Amino acid sequence: MGDKRIAVTMSEDCAAILKEYCSFFKISQSDALYLFAKSAIQNHAFHCKKVESIFELRQKKLDKRAGKFCFGFACLSCSHTSRCTAGLYDGLFEVCPECEHLLKDEGFMSRVVELLEKDGEEA
Repeated sequence: MGDKRIAVTMSEDCAAILKEYCSFFKISQSDALYLFAKSAIQNHAFHCKKVESIFELRQKKLDKRAGKFCFGFACLSCSHTSRCTAGLYDGLFEVCPECEHLLKDEGFMSRVVELLEKDGEEA
């Protein structure tokens, strides 16, 4: 079965933001929207019997990253995206060096990095 093209309607402002966002992360708008939809739906399958049953009905396995709290936008700035997507990395988010300076101190992912570093020190 081939790929299906889906049209998405959004405001001009949102489209402009998406375009600039994708330019920064060097991905297509289609790939970004696919990642976000895929991660949201597949992570939802971990919390909802109905969504899980949709995958079972279609005999589709979840992405190897599904269930990880970092699956989604964080993949765009993670050092392990390629290995994780292939199922070769079981760890969690680790910001890539070129994006490290961009993490906001009060942001969710900064807190995650902080907790992972603290956990690593205790191990």
